[in-house]
Amino acid sequence: MPTSDRYTNTSVATTAVSNFESGAGAWSTGAQASAMVQSTEQAHEGANSLKLTRSATASGYMVVSGNTDYPVAASTAYILDWWMYATSTAAVYRIDIDWYTSGQGYISTTTGTSVTCTQNAWTHAGPFTITSAATAAFARPALIAVSGSSTGDLVYLDEIYLYQRLWRHQLPLLQSMTRAAGR
Repeated sequence: MPTSDRYTNTSVATTAVSNFESGAGAWSTGAQASAMVQSTEQAHEGANSLKLTRSATASGYMVVSGNTDYPVAASTAYILDWWMYATSTAAVYRIDIDWYTSGQGYISTTTGTSVTCTQNAWTHAGPFTITSAATAAFARPALIAVSGSSTGDLVYLDEIYLYQRLWRHQLPLLQSMTRAAGR
């Protein structure tokens, strides 16, 4: 993840990164996936991604980062950004974020923005702005199947980022702009 964003003049503090290069151990399958493995079949960046196989056509959890809690600050805006590859024609997915207290108590879920995948191509999802719960200390992302996919379809996830934008400085107005604004 880059440490600066030349378009918005911000620095970026990465909170959660899952690019699946070092494995898939932090993730576990949900009710809508029959298998989950680190895969080299498809990767948006690097050599690996997380490969999921649909087990049902109903909406619901496909995979969750239930084995890892990503630290967050309470009542803070974050950016959620991720990539997916799907074999179905009109599959719609989203990533929800479950918020937890420092004592691992569940607080609430922020429902992610639904994204329609392009079949057999990488689809960029985000960046989306979300705000952590008032007492949140940890976040757990979860991929949710919304609609359009069925049993046996494959989904690959890569480069899941949850980060906070931090403003470096404000840009000064040019003297001529300041004078023109005062007229």
